[in-house]
Amino acid sequence: MSGRVSGLRRHLLVPAIIAALTATAAVFLLSGGAPQVAADGAAPPARIDASLGLVVQRVEIEGRENTPPEALDAAIGDPQGRAVTDIDLAAVRQRLEHISWVRRAQVARQLPDRLVIRIEERRPFALWQRQGRLHLVDREGVVLTDEDLARWRTLPLIVGDDAPGAAPTLLETLAQVPTIASEVEAAIRVAGRRWNLRLESGVLVKLPEDEQPGWGLREAVRRLAELARQERLLERSVTVIDLRLADRLVLRLPPGVRPQSAAGEQQT
Repeated sequence: MSGRVSGLRRHLLVPAIIAALTATAAVFLLSGGAPQVAADGAAPPARIDASLGLVVQRVEIEGRENTPPEALDAAIGDPQGRAVTDIDLAAVRQRLEHISWVRRAQVARQLPDRLVIRIEERRPFALWQRQGRLHLVDREGVVLTDEDLARWRTLPLIVGDDAPGAAPTLLETLAQVPTIASEVEAAIRVAGRRWNLRLESGVLVKLPEDEQPGWGLREAVRRLAELARQERLLERSVTVIDLRLADRLVLRLPPGVRPQSAAGEQQT
């Protein structure tokens, strides 16, 4: 009888030991690891993880559209085959967020053998010309790349040292007046205070200073749209449309072109 009881106890004890070891391993993993060498000289945690099969076999990346794969590889390193708890998640995340395309990153272990990376990319906003070179920027002015820009050729072109910071207000204003927005080839920042618009026809439109009271960017763009609709101004032979002042419209004509009057205009 006692032999049968002992056998039964052993039968019940083995699953209990396995469950305890599994729980210990789970706590160890979730806590982010333990000292590399135990006080009693036991094997390092990385070797324990490897012996339990808790090593990285797969790396999953979510949210990538434009971030270069080689930049991701460099930031992530080569974790495959390493113990799951041996990966410094915070360090990987920081390296990912140093990539210009990556706004935010999350890095997590997924037991027993996966590293899961989720990235939120910056969105291309405009092509920025500075010192004769083009860059792709997001709406915060972060330079994303200066390579392979042909695929972004439909984005607005902005010019000038401080153009990215001021461009969102301008482009949002133009978006409300699509008849003018469709004519704009480039927006040129002038002296950090105002914009000139270069139209596809070659006409230069001078807009007022950003902070000018009572007559600013929005009012000038709306007036330009009115003149285009009522006076067909953009179809006339002009080289410059000057809207910097609220009480007058100044037009510059090509040499030899006969002036045509428009409401409130002054020709030069």
